[in-house]
Amino acid sequence: MVSAVRDALLAFLYAAGMFTHENEKLAVDTREAARLLGVSSRTIQNYIAAKLLPSRKIGRRTVIRLRDLEAFLRSDQPSPVPTRENGDAHQQTTVMRGKE
Repeated sequence: MVSAVRDALLAFLYAAGMFTHENEKLAVDTREAARLLGVSSRTIQNYIAAKLLPSRKIGRRTVIRLRDLEAFLRSDQPSPVPTRENGDAHQQTTVMRGKE
């Protein structure tokens, strides 16, 4: 019974393009993606929030398929602008100088 469920799951993952070989990783979490790219986890989260980097939720974890991470690296993506929606809001202040 367990092997039938495992085989069905593997067939689904192969069909979805999420599995290439039994010993290869399909996806990485945001921390691992950040490490691979040499950026912070917050930067990865900003890319995801800006819909520039596809991701999936599995339980509480956000994962990024390695294939999507490679495609992201091949494309020319601008840096994400932090917004209130993605939780990294920075207030901008303007300093007005009077006549001196």
